Amino acid sequence: MRRFEQLITFVLLSIFLHTIHISLAFNIDTDSSRIEYLDPLSNGDQDVNNHFGFAIGFFQKNDNARLIIGAPQYKNNTGALLTCRVNGLLKSCTQMNATDSTSDLRKDKSLNGELLGVSISTTEDSITACAPLAYGFLNKNPKCYNETTGQSYDPFTLPGPTNTSNDDVSRGCYESRNMFLGRCPVFADESTYQYSETPCYQTDETQPAYPNYGKCLLGYGDIQSFKLKNKLHQFITAPGSGLFTGSVVTTANGVKVSNFINVLNVKDDSNFFDNQEVIINRWKYTGRTTMLGYSSTKGNFTGSVLPGLASGAPWSKLYDGEVVVYQYKLNSEQQTPDITQDDSILNVIDRITVPVQSKGGPGQFGGSIASIDVNGDGFDDLAIGAPMFSRQFGNRIGQEEGRVFIFINNGKAKFEFNGNMTLTGENQENARFGATIINIGDINGDGTNDLAISAPWGGEDGNGAVYIYNVRDSQLFDKPTQILQSPVQGGSFGYSITAAVIDSRVYPALAIGAPLSNRVYVYKAKSIITLEDDLWVNRNTIPTDESNCRFKKTQYQCIDIKLNLKDISKNAPEVFDVQVRIRADVRNSGEASRVFIYSNATDSLTNDLIRNVTFTRDQEIPFSHRLYFSLARATNFDEPVRVLTSYTSVDTERNCKDGPCAILDQFGTLKGLKEVRYLRQCGEDQVCDVDLDIEQTEIFVQKGSKSVIQPLFIGSFNDEITLKATVRNLNESAYQSKMEINFHDDFTLRQVSIPGRTITIPEYNGPVTNSTNGIFDGTGKLVRFLLDNPMLENETISVEAQFMVKSLPRPKFFQYPFKLSVNSTGNDANTTNNEVIAKLPMKIQTCVQVSFDQLGIETGIRRSVAEVLAYNATKKPIAQPLTVEEAGPMVSYNILVQNSGIVPIDNMSLDITLLDRVGEQNLVYVKELSIEGASCHLNNINSGKIKQGNATLGVSANTTEATDKSIENKPSFSKDIIDCSSGQCQTMTCNDVLDFAVDGSVRLKLTMFFYLEALQKLNSKEMIIQISTRFGGKFGSITESAQECPQATELRQPFKKLEKIIVVKDRVEWWVILVAVVGALILLDIFCVILYRVGFFKRQRYEETAPLTGRMNGHLVYSEQYKRKMVNVSSNSSESGSSSHVEKNLKGL
Repeated sequence: MRRFEQLITFVLLSIFLHTIHISLAFNIDTDSSRIEYLDPLSNGDQDVNNHFGFAIGFFQKNDNARLIIGAPQYKNNTGALLTCRVNGLLKSCTQMNATDSTSDLRKDKSLNGELLGVSISTTEDSITACAPLAYGFLNKNPKCYNETTGQSYDPFTLPGPTNTSNDDVSRGCYESRNMFLGRCPVFADESTYQYSETPCYQTDETQPAYPNYGKCLLGYGDIQSFKLKNKLHQFITAPGSGLFTGSVVTTANGVKVSNFINVLNVKDDSNFFDNQEVIINRWKYTGRTTMLGYSSTKGNFTGSVLPGLASGAPWSKLYDGEVVVYQYKLNSEQQTPDITQDDSILNVIDRITVPVQSKGGPGQFGGSIASIDVNGDGFDDLAIGAPMFSRQFGNRIGQEEGRVFIFINNGKAKFEFNGNMTLTGENQENARFGATIINIGDINGDGTNDLAISAPWGGEDGNGAVYIYNVRDSQLFDKPTQILQSPVQGGSFGYSITAAVIDSRVYPALAIGAPLSNRVYVYKAKSIITLEDDLWVNRNTIPTDESNCRFKKTQYQCIDIKLNLKDISKNAPEVFDVQVRIRADVRNSGEASRVFIYSNATDSLTNDLIRNVTFTRDQEIPFSHRLYFSLARATNFDEPVRVLTSYTSVDTERNCKDGPCAILDQFGTLKGLKEVRYLRQCGEDQVCDVDLDIEQTEIFVQKGSKSVIQPLFIGSFNDEITLKATVRNLNESAYQSKMEINFHDDFTLRQVSIPGRTITIPEYNGPVTNSTNGIFDGTGKLVRFLLDNPMLENETISVEAQFMVKSLPRPKFFQYPFKLSVNSTGNDANTTNNEVIAKLPMKIQTCVQVSFDQLGIETGIRRSVAEVLAYNATKKPIAQPLTVEEAGPMVSYNILVQNSGIVPIDNMSLDITLLDRVGEQNLVYVKELSIEGASCHLNNINSGKIKQGNATLGVSANTTEATDKSIENKPSFSKDIIDCSSGQCQTMTCNDVLDFAVDGSVRLKLTMFFYLEALQKLNSKEMIIQISTRFGGKFGSITESAQECPQATELRQPFKKLEKIIVVKDRVEWWVILVAVVGALILLDIFCVILYRVGFFKRQRYEETAPLTGRMNGHLVYSEQYKRKMVNVSSNSSESGSSSHVEKNLKGL
């Protein structure tokens, strides 16, 4: 075998750890239903080892379950995948075709040495298997191709390099075959090959560079598959990349969608060793081989809808190992995946190092890993294996016992080591416990997932073993609930494990591989029957000196025993059989039995009774038998009589109908015990005179982690009370001393306890008619239980009875009574102190929240501060306003009142208190106060504030004009926040808010005016309005507000003064201006027409009476003539003074 092949094979078989799925514990059938698969490719030749079972995975599609098995050493390490039938009579296996003969993806068409089947992952509709040593994809290796001859060389067919210079091509090709990049074929089902995952080849380089992708070993560690947006996403490990630095990569439908993320968190995968971080500190990044990706598991680590990934790097930190935890994220803006800017990323969220150092050499922490929710908080925790862990000093062979460490997720994706849950297997040398870890799901149907861990070289004779650990009560305990031993010798049993539901039963099947023996085993889980019993006897003591029954002429003291056996199974067969065994007076001394059980079947007495009982699912079957105490054999009165019950399943047709026979839950009820004591004599007269006294009673209400004496609040979460009583026996011993508590059926008994003892099981707990004592109306409840037997003289017993109150809208009483009484089989000397009534006062707790009916812009919650009221600080106020509008600015609120408690409110009133007057200055005038449209009582708050007159309502002209002169207002009072301490307050009332339902609401409307003069003088920034609730009706006196919901709520009205107000006159509408302009034009036109009519625009044109001559200056001559004539006319006119003469002269002109 060639050198690198030997290295790979050694690593695969001795250290390589495979993450898996496994099955539960005590209910795995290791015999009758076990299926064995032998390697069909070896043709029965025991000398041929294909490592059949190296990796396995269940695949189920259309109710057809298959087991996918890898055989990576088939045909000289080429490898193979096989699909095997699981159900039915025929358990045959066939080889799967992992290539497409027409594809040009792999040009040399050679599959030699690719180790197909090293890892396998399945989903509901996909199968993925990896071949980490695949090579030669996309581009021919130039060292293996002769350009001259056109001949290609297969590296695996070359004999190896020689020292001759004529073998350069062979030497280079042989050395370059170490450039194993790997591929992971993907199938739609066992017969349909789709494509191969090849993210190591998705690079811009024509030949993948050795430092970056060389020895990528894709899928050598593991694959984690999941569906997302109808795409198959896969976390694929590449522990060989970057000189075995290791990395993980993400693909979606065969396309690389994330960078290769390594343990160093260097995300530039285009040229890893030329990265600047690497160049600066080359030893830090290249001097370590961490093998990140050696193991992996996906899980819910952060609560995101996308899974997280935890990957082991067992060679990190000088082989001590570590685990890196990532969170997968998508980049929604990236539409097309490429290698320069991938559209998803794995972010490092935590790094986990080994919590306990191995003493015998590196433990390779992180060699295996599984996610499982241990503490039930919804976040996955981690189980991390260190299979080479050694608890002894030294480094000798055979020391690797192995360890598995549990890390609890704190809910913030940080993992904390829990030392109490370190798993050790059997501490067997060379076992390598923790080589494989897997979450096997809920194999026993108890509601929690469980864990399986393998030790491939442990178990009997070192043949391998698988350990089943059950998660219970948020713990993983070191002791396994079942150990599966290897059925074959030398087979590395447990090297691979997987589990899944493969038939109609809800329990998963378990497959375990033993690759060194070419075998795979499938185990089925047995159905679980879970029983619950209630063992009861009508008396806990019997007298020693009298009989009360007879059997065949022999006197006995008899008591009745009742056994109520109930099926509480989750997934048991519909009908099943159980064997019930009752044994009486079981003693370690081996003495003759003092007690016998009557058998109806044989009409005889026996101390060992066996009955076979058939159950139907969820059925409860009562058993009643009579116990006969022999007075003749009753010599030992100190040792109590022990009655034992035990239950076992039987292999009947009903129990074995659907597969492996059902078994009883080993964590359920498997046996019961009841003790009966003998009643001793009291005094010489054998009559016990007792005096039982109830000395003290108190009722405590549970409040958080404390118990306090206070009323029980209906509507709060304090629904548990504890009734404490102290009982003293003042006289002789009291046998069968008991206490009875009568209580109302609004309460339910949780438990009765006596400090210092185990929980007391009541003799009776049920309904009883209480009409005789006058405490309750109708039927109440009664609990009766034993105090002690006997209760000695002067003995004091403290009793605690815990009750839960039902969910009540309101209590039936203001005080609930609890009647306590004590009695015994003796004569009570004083019966006046045997009974007492304790009363529990009741309160109703509610929560009324008040806020403005609007949401804050920034906070998104109801506001308690109104919008800012801005007022004019320079405007002169009206001294005696005639209307409320003249007084000052107005505000109007819609106030929301909500019942956020958990009980309705019968009757409620609201008081609205605000500052009304400061000194002699009025502050507010309330115009409206109403609730849901109904007016409230203003209580004369507006009395005498507005001067009566004939002024009409509306805004006065004085209120809209601003003065140009600044008014000097020196405030007589200045306080930032004004409230009732600043002056005189008035309270207004809204009564009778009736039947206020849970989550109901009403709206309060408040409209009021603030006096401008008061605002200017006070110069305050804020005023407080207080709204308080009062409860009335029948339960008003016992109704209170919860502490987190104060009975009075303060709403705030902020003020802001404006120093100068610029008053903008009323704007004239555009159409008014247009009409005015058009009207003016029309009037102008009419005026002009009138002027024209009267001749205003007429004159003589002298050019017409004396037209121009043809001379250039003719018009000048005419002008001179005209002037002379006008002079003559003027002179004649002055002489005659006659107008007629002037007219004649003008006509002559």
